[in-house]
Amino acid sequence: MKYNINNSKISKDIKMCYISDIHSDIDKLKSIFNNIKDIDILLIGGDLLNSAKDYEEKEIIKDMLKELSKKVKIYIGLGNHELIYYKKINHVQRELKIDDSKYWKELGDIVNVSSFPNNNATFNKWSLKDIDISALNLPIEYYWDNEKKESLKKYIKLLGKVDHKKYNILLLHTPINIIDKKSISKEFEVLKEYDLILCGHMHSGLVPRIFRKKFGRGLVAPYKKIFPKYSYGLVKDENTTILISGGISKFSKTTMPNKKIRNFFYKIYPEEIEIFNLQKQ
Repeated sequence: MKYNINNSKISKDIKMCYISDIHSDIDKLKSIFNNIKDIDILLIGGDLLNSAKDYEEKEIIKDMLKELSKKVKIYIGLGNHELIYYKKINHVQRELKIDDSKYWKELGDIVNVSSFPNNNATFNKWSLKDIDISALNLPIEYYWDNEKKESLKKYIKLLGKVDHKKYNILLLHTPINIIDKKSISKEFEVLKEYDLILCGHMHSGLVPRIFRKKFGRGLVAPYKKIFPKYSYGLVKDENTTILISGGISKFSKTTMPNKKIRNFFYKIYPEEIEIFNLQKQ
């Protein structure tokens, strides 16, 4: 999908690409990197990695990002799968006799990546000339707790004041709980300080794009919630736009090992790449 955004805060045209939920899918990531052209900024909204079983793919991804970073500025937020990965990697390390503890630091030396959450979550901000890019990273306990609104209330307090002279972008992996009746939930009105909030996590509710206008909600969400609201598309609230991307990979090879079956579903659920043209108003 392509979006043209005219804004007085932009002094020079900027072209951004947003992707999420790659889930260690090397083939799809290679295809995307080969086909995105003339991009100034690449934003990755979490679940770049998938599970501790995909250790080899992780190294390939690092090399791919290193090569792309020579031409494009890259900013990466975290999803629940990165956190699951590092919760379980210790067992894999002992079995394979490897040391994985430095990976995220090594990646951080190549591109701009989020710091890992502690029990109170973490917040990162990167400042550019006309844009501030931020990432709010929720701890794994939030996802394991069925993403309860009560937990999010304390994590959202990490959001600092924004510079309203700039265009403010927030990477927030999950949209669950922040949207209520097609607007930002009253408990989280601080999110209205941001111009653009980029989410993923929902895998478009497993609704093929052709049916989305008629269906209006997802079929299933993480944790097997049936018919969730706000699983895909845009939600606009005053000057804030929330985008919920369907992501790159609906089914990882860990959850669906058979490649032929995965490829069949890829035809039904093609990858979603969001292109933003930020233009001077």
